[in-house]
Amino acid sequence: MLEARVMAALAWRQINTVHPWGITYVDPRPDRLTICFEPDVVERREGEDSQALDLAKVLLPHADEYGQITGVPGVRPHIENGKVVLRLLGTTASVILLGVGADQWRRAVEAQDQEMSTWGMTRATRADPTACTRPSPPTGGAALAPRRRTG
Repeated sequence: MLEARVMAALAWRQINTVHPWGITYVDPRPDRLTICFEPDVVERREGEDSQALDLAKVLLPHADEYGQITGVPGVRPHIENGKVVLRLLGTTASVILLGVGADQWRRAVEAQDQEMSTWGMTRATRADPTACTRPSPPTGGAALAPRRRTG
């Protein structure tokens, strides 16, 4: 389930890559999937774009500027032995992302968190298991948070 969701998310990346989806190889095992991504090519990246930032945007659950939840539901990233490992809540499933360094990943997640904060969104932390939340609106007659219409 995790592997299928990760691969589906990778199909909609927003950067140009040399290899299909930026993947140089995959190594499926009974207990995990390892995906090796091509290195960043500085000449073809714009500004702050990087392989790590693009992966964080498509893989980690978050809300975009319109409040739509994107990414792989229930996935949580971890750094283990210097490698980025994605785990699915409530399972033993894991996907290892090779080709993305731990420091690159941390910077990418921080950059994504900063972008989300401009939209009034905050990422869940380990202490808060919800995927994304909007800060509570101020009380005392302030504007109410937008609500989705049903139907």
